Amino acid sequence: MESYYVVKKGRKPGIYKTWLECKAEVNGFKGPIFKKFASFDEANEFYKSEIPFSAGARKFASTSSSSKDGDSIDIRNGGVLGGTLPTQEMDRIRSICANIKSAPFSPDLNYNVSAWNCLNDEIYIFTDGSSKKGGDSGLGIYLGVQCINIKEIYIGKTNNQCELGALDYAFKLIIRYYRELSEMGKVVKIVSDSEYSIKAVSVWLTAWKKNGWKTSSGEPVKNREIIESIDSSMNRIKVINTGLDDARKIRVKLIHVNSHQLPDITDKFKYSIWFGNHVADGLAQNSI
Repeated sequence: MESYYVVKKGRKPGIYKTWLECKAEVNGFKGPIFKKFASFDEANEFYKSEIPFSAGARKFASTSSSSKDGDSIDIRNGGVLGGTLPTQEMDRIRSICANIKSAPFSPDLNYNVSAWNCLNDEIYIFTDGSSKKGGDSGLGIYLGVQCINIKEIYIGKTNNQCELGALDYAFKLIIRYYRELSEMGKVVKIVSDSEYSIKAVSVWLTAWKKNGWKTSSGEPVKNREIIESIDSSMNRIKVINTGLDDARKIRVKLIHVNSHQLPDITDKFKYSIWFGNHVADGLAQNSI
């Protein structure tokens, strides 16, 4: 399948057909902005637009290196040899991904909560959504190599609907396995590369509800049904916690990760975050 790489800010802005060409224009360039597309029309539309970084362009920019206290993790490629992954490591990643199991979300499946991703003594659920203009869309949730992970492919859903849908399933899993998670006593971190989705359920939600599910401009809130489902799950977790000792309460944090970047292979934690996000993205795009 062909891919197109748009360099909005780099040595020579333009549309390139290979990552190697794109890399030559952005690697080592201060504050590059670039993005990958599956079709030329999408790439050309982005190249001609004035879309700021916050609306979707990817760049090598540090947001926060904190994994404990911050709400964002920087996985930039400062430690990547030559600006790309070594061939041996790429082969290892492909081998792991080839054995990852996935299926549509189901209350009848056992998601093996004891094998969920655990990094720095915290549990990580990686979520992602994907939507291709005029094509399929999907969501992916990566729980762990030894788990059945979640992949659903749709026709006609927007990227935001898929991103929110993945968050919705993550919260449903936390509620389903709250007893086991309570026994583990670990913070559960839900990772998403969608700033919109995270802000929708953690920043804007309260004001939307007070305003009768209208935005500050008086428009109906988009994707209300999915957001209400997530809100219901978050409230359910609060109710569950009222009956638990502090040490056993379910603690959930939403973490934003700037994805579609090469990882820092010199930092084990950052590399693990990159890999988890890479798998969730692959599931959402139906490439894993």
